[in-house]
Amino acid sequence: MAFGVESMPNFPILDAQTPESLDELIEGIDFRVTFDVGHLNTTTRDFDSFIETFRERIVHIHLHDNFGKRNEHLALGEGNIPWERVLQRLSPKTWALEVEGLKEAELSLKFIKEKAGELL
Repeated sequence: MAFGVESMPNFPILDAQTPESLDELIEGIDFRVTFDVGHLNTTTRDFDSFIETFRERIVHIHLHDNFGKRNEHLALGEGNIPWERVLQRLSPKTWALEVEGLKEAELSLKFIKEKAGELL
């Protein structure tokens, strides 16, 4: 069984908002990483660095969109995350949609199938 510490959004009292702080937090512990793409968009937006730093330790991925200011949990494609680049770099781990409702989930699933169908 693997435990994943989730990357966190931009919020004053939270740790693990950057790849460096998350790496420091789990250093020397047998914990893995839950990569929350929407959260990273509110902090560094450095998707390539995050994926490279934690590639082998990512056990789960949370998918939702936003405009980088706050954690909006929009359907994929409705914010400003560069999904075409991000989806192509994600490994086929377990993915979870973190959106507001069924309509947003359906839109997100359609978006994923169009942008990264070969990964599914």
